[in-house]
Amino acid sequence: MEQKVHEIRNTKVVDKRYKIGDNHINWSNWRQFNATESNPQNRKNVFNCFADKTSMLEPSIDDRFTKIREIYEIEGRMNPFEG
Repeated sequence: MEQKVHEIRNTKVVDKRYKIGDNHINWSNWRQFNATESNPQNRKNVFNCFADKTSMLEPSIDDRFTKIREIYEIEGRMNPFEG
């Protein structure tokens, strides 16, 4: 599951208008872009692009939390804070 989320973050949540080196801005490198990009409008453009695309992650994140919930229920109904 973690691999699937990582893959989506790097291949689907991408803004191809901007690059860092030879790489388009994706969920994994946007903080580097944000720290080095001096134009606030470009940073805003990337943020808005990613905000529009984050729904692509929702099914995988829901699956992940469902699985975590199932594991904790099997282990005697404890929750992540008690574990």
